[in-house]
Parts: sequence; structure tokens; C-alpha cells
Amino acid sequence: MAVGTTIEDENRDTIRMLAFLGAFFFVASVVGYLATMSWGATIPRDGTSLVVGRDFLNFWMYGRAALTADPSRFYDLAEYHRALDALLGPNYPGQNWSYPPSIFFLAAPFGQLGYLPALLVWTVLGVALFIAVARSHFSDSRLLLALVLSPAAVLCLISGQSSLITAAMLVAIFSFLDRRPVAAGILIDLLT
Repeated sequence: MAVGTTIEDENRDTIRMLAFLGAFFFVASVVGYLATMSWGATIPRDGTSLVVGRDFLNFWMYGRAALTADPSRFYDLAEYHRALDALLGPNYPGQNWSYPPSIFFLAAPFGQLGYLPALLVWTVLGVALFIAVARSHFSDSRLLLALVLSPAAVLCLISGQSSLITAAMLVAIFSFLDRRPVAAGILIDLLT
């Protein structure tokens, strides 16, 4: 520690540096990701040939199936792959029908939108929910910025994962355990 500096000063400097590095990484990742995308398909593809927001694709497909006569038909993996082939072209790689039936209720509103608008709503919802919950637990907004721009968060955004929503729910669960155990229990139920 330098003469005349306190631990608080060093912590502020560390948080400032983390926020700067997070912003740099975020911009570099977005530029690199966009540079490798193919916009020619019905749904844009990234450099790995998977759709943008690839993890969200299953959730969205659950939403599309939720209002059909037999949404359970996609638990037959061959049937699900035929549906993906019809939507995305033949031989789309590596998707599984992976959620329990309870997801139909949560995914239904997203399935009523086109894929890209649904992905945008999902992404904004995840970021907004995480920021809203985490804001009350971080006194320095730069630390929150560093978290939102961290490599893990960027990966969640790029791949359409539910991790920011899950993280927000976990923060809320742990903060509610002693004060509001019923609310914590409901959130735990929703996570399952």
C-alpha cells in the first residue's frame, strides 16, 4: 500500500480497473462475435454455425410448442430435429429438447414472438432483472458494471443463456432466506 492511501482507495482503484477491463472485454467480444456472424440464414448464425442465442433456441421452441395440440412430441429427439431442420435448414447441429414440461408455461409468451424479438426481450429481461436485484447489494455501481460486463455475463448474452436470471434469483433467494422464507422458497421452486 502506498503512503497516504487507504484500503478503501485501493478497493476503489481495483473496482475501477475491473469495470474498465470489463468494458474493454465486452466491446472486443461483441465486435469479434459480430465479425464472425453469417446473416444469410433465416436466423443469423455465429462463427460456429449455431444460431445467435443458441441456448435460447430450445426455450423459444418450447414456447412455440406450448400452444400446439401435442407439445410433448418433441421429447422424441428425431421429431425435434425434424422441426429444427424445417425451421433452420437440414442438419442443424447439437440441440436437444432438454427442459421439463413445466417450462412450457414460462416459455409460451416468448414462443409467440419471432425468434430475434423474443431473444431481444429475453436478453433485456435477464440484464434488467440482474441489475435490479444486484443493485441493492453493491454499494459501488462500478462493481455492478464490472459484473454485467464480465466474461461470464458476456457469454450468457451471446449464447442466450438463462444465467443472469438464475443469478438474480439466487441473490434474491439468499437475501430472503431469513427475512422472507416463503418468497425464497417460491424462487427456489421457480429455479427447479
